[in-house]
Amino acid sequence: MKLIARKLSKKLIRSKSNKAIDLDTTKHLSIMDVFKNLKNYINSTPSGESTPDQEMSPESPKPENCVEFRAINSRLHKSFNDSTKRISTLLKFRSVPGKPEESENPESAVPNTEKISRPKFLRSKSYYIRRSKNQSDVINIENQAVHDADRDTMFKNIALNLEALISHFKEILSQNLINNQIDFMETTDQSAQAYFKLCVHGKDTFEKSMIIYKSIEANMHKFDIEPQIKANGYRSILQVFDSCLYRLLTVLNDLNERKNKFYFQFSLNNPNIPSTFRNVNVIKELQTWVRLMEKLEIFLELSFEMMQKNLLEFENGLKSSNNVIPVKEYNHGPSLFVNLNQSNLKSMEKKLFDLSSKHQEAFFGRACGFQFCESLQRPLTGCAIALTSYNDGFEAFANKENAVVQTSLDLNSAQNLKRTNSTTNAPAMTSYGSLTNSIGKAAMSVYSSTKYIMDPDLRAKKMSQIMRKANVDFCKAFWQLTETSIVQMGSNLVTPTLPINLTKTIKMDRPIRLPKVRVDLNDGQNTEIDQEYVDIMPPKDADPNDTVRIRILSGEVRQGMLDTINPNSTLPIGPCKNLILHVHGGGFIAHSSKSHEIYLKPWCKELRLPIVSIDYSLAPEHVFPRASEECFYVYAWCLLNKNILGWTGENIICVGDSAGGVLATNIVQRAIVNQIRIPDALVPIYSPFLLTYSLSPSRLLSVMDPLLNLGILWRCLAAYSGIDFKAETERYKLMLNLDEAKKFDEKDSNVRFSKSDSIDLPDEIQIGSDEKVKINLNNLNDRIDLADIQPEFDSDKLLTNDELLNYYELMGDAIFLIDKLRSNRVPYDHYMSPILSSDEMLSKFPKTFLISACLDPLHDDSVEFKKRLNGLNVPNGLEVIKGVHHGFLNFVQISKECRKASKLVTSKIKSYLI
Repeated sequence: MKLIARKLSKKLIRSKSNKAIDLDTTKHLSIMDVFKNLKNYINSTPSGESTPDQEMSPESPKPENCVEFRAINSRLHKSFNDSTKRISTLLKFRSVPGKPEESENPESAVPNTEKISRPKFLRSKSYYIRRSKNQSDVINIENQAVHDADRDTMFKNIALNLEALISHFKEILSQNLINNQIDFMETTDQSAQAYFKLCVHGKDTFEKSMIIYKSIEANMHKFDIEPQIKANGYRSILQVFDSCLYRLLTVLNDLNERKNKFYFQFSLNNPNIPSTFRNVNVIKELQTWVRLMEKLEIFLELSFEMMQKNLLEFENGLKSSNNVIPVKEYNHGPSLFVNLNQSNLKSMEKKLFDLSSKHQEAFFGRACGFQFCESLQRPLTGCAIALTSYNDGFEAFANKENAVVQTSLDLNSAQNLKRTNSTTNAPAMTSYGSLTNSIGKAAMSVYSSTKYIMDPDLRAKKMSQIMRKANVDFCKAFWQLTETSIVQMGSNLVTPTLPINLTKTIKMDRPIRLPKVRVDLNDGQNTEIDQEYVDIMPPKDADPNDTVRIRILSGEVRQGMLDTINPNSTLPIGPCKNLILHVHGGGFIAHSSKSHEIYLKPWCKELRLPIVSIDYSLAPEHVFPRASEECFYVYAWCLLNKNILGWTGENIICVGDSAGGVLATNIVQRAIVNQIRIPDALVPIYSPFLLTYSLSPSRLLSVMDPLLNLGILWRCLAAYSGIDFKAETERYKLMLNLDEAKKFDEKDSNVRFSKSDSIDLPDEIQIGSDEKVKINLNNLNDRIDLADIQPEFDSDKLLTNDELLNYYELMGDAIFLIDKLRSNRVPYDHYMSPILSSDEMLSKFPKTFLISACLDPLHDDSVEFKKRLNGLNVPNGLEVIKGVHHGFLNFVQISKECRKASKLVTSKIKSYLI
């Protein structure tokens, strides 16, 4: 672009010998400076008298004999002004600083703001608190008075800018309504009318939102973990609203700087010439942020409704079964969660459905990722483009595969078509239609990505549709793109090379015998009991030939490691005292240890210790509790085979991100139950500790999150719980007599669960009014069918047929999945929702450090889990990182804020090393 601009300037100089621009001085100038020089050159008069840095205006001198030159001059001037603005917007989203305008009307005067700097309370930072028996609480936080002053100043500036613009556009409209010679709807007065309506609507929305904002702000401190640390979902909601207002303020400031300039007044005097005012993106920017503020007002209303309910229950001392998390005296505040399957919360649930259906598009267009730090906004927009374009390719290939499947169903009976086990290699149906044909899908995605790049509104509409209608297969296929060879090649280029990076398969064909230990609650030490052992059994539904794979990473070759040492390599060093047992995330349905090497390799280099990462079985092929049992089996294997891992067996730390944090917590829980050695430390990173059908203020953020959306959360939970979405959809459609209903075999479609002691079912289940059916798990076969048990168990939590039909218009087929989640009993198991564990179990937890992101939809899970650990005097810490999103560890090579967050995580892990 700079080269083209310089060539164009040379050409113009040759055509006019009496004008010259010193090109030698522009060799080191930026593209903005080149455009500025060209603009000054074009603005000059034919006689050679230049007027640098002067905007053209109706009062500018007009040569009488140069009409053609003036027309070309105006067009070029308009083009370069537009180009300069667009380049400034691309380089950095900020208002263009300009000279203060002199207004004849003192009422419309706006404060002189040369440049709008990002308020301090919106910058990326982290809150840190650690609690232990021998250490007082410490927190690093900026002065709250400065925080409040910055925010109040921003609110005041928004109100003043809105008032000034409303007065300005109202004056323009009143003047032109009197002029009968101008067609009001065919000139740029129509643009003035649109701006006037947007400003008036924005002012009304801002005033109504601020009433709710102040109410939430006055009570949100009651939900903090402790008075010293200020972190909960209500603060996150207000921070998102602040980010929207900051963007709105930049647009309003830009408008106030431009409102009296030439191209805002040009078409009023020359109605036949189109105004530059229409060609810029300012009107779209204003419309985007006013619309977004309107949607966030609904967020504030729903958040305030939740706040009132939880405060009322806590102040009245209600301890009913409706509480998701039991209210304890040591919680020091009300709970952040509400149980959505209560009959008195239907209005709250309806508002949530409206947000996730009608109002979701506003967050995926031009405003995609606006709530995060600047270094993440473009990568997240790129992820949204990739998601929408990949969906086009996925649907095209899926339609072909469905045709092939339908043909096979016609030729063969339905009983011969069975789900393929994930441990076997499924043959491709066709050369072009297999779900593994990623090349064809990627090619089609690239082909369709252009329209989503050029049209943000189309992208937003498609994103909203995907979040409501996408099934688990699509979510799994898209997330598994990180496992492709091309992505892995790029990951290997930006990550360090390790001498030890190998995989090993562990057969789950026999129990692992470990010594029984006794845990001292005072110091947390594990003491072995002489001649007493415990057998750790493989998963109960595992076949003798089933295996689980682990990946061993190490920056140094240590004694006893499995890899063969090259003759040219250095001699191995002694075994390490520390070992990290890592469990990757991915919503229980996707990813592997390979895709998480992006941050595991730097960890190995920095911490200088071996890391063992577990590749557990994924849903929906393997449902709860298979993954939990496999991770615990690998943990027992590591304790027994410490020598071949280059580990002395002294210190082991369990680390997991997202869903892996839940599985890492399960390792601690199962170690406590089986009375074997407990890990020395636990570090869950942005993990969901409550997987029931519930809502919290931070969970509301999933509606606007492009990566961890509410619809994706529901589908991952259903897949891990064992709900067959396709079968349940057909059953509901048949029950409601919908046109799309198809017959299906209920017996073959029921989802089976593996028999496990982790599913805590009561001995008696209520079915009728007074009837009770006793269930004895010991007398059941090796497999039990919970699909027949759960609907009767929680039938009062199911939606009525009328409610299903009403919600079906909003949510589509997803409402059938939601109805199953309302009555599902599995998420209440303490291995699936660790926060529901008993006090006796949680009191035996080791040192725990929680990592959370303030804008993460799962932020409240970490806050509530810390509350429980605090009440039981368990040594723990919490880090709340601002400005980043869920899964920031996978973006360490893209965002500097994510790199800082990853280094912060390693520093906390390092504090637990010996």
